[in-house]
Amino acid sequence: MLSKCSGNLFKVLFVKKNELLIYEELSNPNLLEVIRIHEQINHKRALNELVNSRDIHIKTISYKEAINRVSSFIGIKDSDRLSLDAMGRIRNKVTHFGIYREIDFHEIIGTINNTIEFIIENLFPTFMSDRTEYLNLDELITKIKETLELARYQEHSYWSGYFGEEFKDLNELIDEVKNDNEFQVFLEQNRMEMFIERDFHIDSSAFNIFIFDDDEDKSLEFYTVNYPSLNITLMKDNQDRVCAYIDHYYNLLNEDDKAIYECSRLTEISSGNFDFFGSKKQFKKKKYNSNTLKSILKKSILES
Repeated sequence: MLSKCSGNLFKVLFVKKNELLIYEELSNPNLLEVIRIHEQINHKRALNELVNSRDIHIKTISYKEAINRVSSFIGIKDSDRLSLDAMGRIRNKVTHFGIYREIDFHEIIGTINNTIEFIIENLFPTFMSDRTEYLNLDELITKIKETLELARYQEHSYWSGYFGEEFKDLNELIDEVKNDNEFQVFLEQNRMEMFIERDFHIDSSAFNIFIFDDDEDKSLEFYTVNYPSLNITLMKDNQDRVCAYIDHYYNLLNEDDKAIYECSRLTEISSGNFDFFGSKKQFKKKKYNSNTLKSILKKSILES
């Protein structure tokens, strides 16, 4: 299981830093005895080898505690912490309760993808100096990244299917704005036209909105960026500025209080560096309707 793999990698990392970090209770008499022997033989054998060679039980740290400890010296982003915690919960669910494919699968595959990505970006660099002729980490990482790209595609497919009704509502909202008389007058006054690019499905999870002026020498583009692990869709412009986001999970559970979260000021945030938790305070909750979406588009057009 991936949670066990990441937990073991954490422990290998601890051993490289300080072997005692893998043990839960440092005052355990058995551990203190092994430490004494370890000192007597001048560290000629690894501490964990001595522990394993003796008929004693010395408890190592839990998966959750391993995450706490590793975060103290490599740093773990909030989003990564959520994924690692979720990996532990999925392990427990599989062990004790089982999983229901239709409900759990998009969450599980997303958590697995995020955990693999965390391992590649944060743990593998630590082990690059341990290369041997028998292990080509560069080749391994390349193959994992290729597989991860396919897995991300599957994750998005299952996720967008799970929230299909929410995306159907969003597409209808966009069509309402496009056909709104007031918005059409606004575009005409600014000598602009609006075009929508998306696939043919009524629950399309990705779309582009293009705004052209009459001479087509100036254009604006608004497009969506989906974050399945956060259950949100960002709306951005072609200057990479975030205009708004939609929390699909919240809207799914709160049919009578559905919302769009508008960015208080257009902020340039590249997709690779998007920190949702750090940026969340920049957004204001607005009603989920065509008036809100019109307001967001107008503001972006006027400020461009």
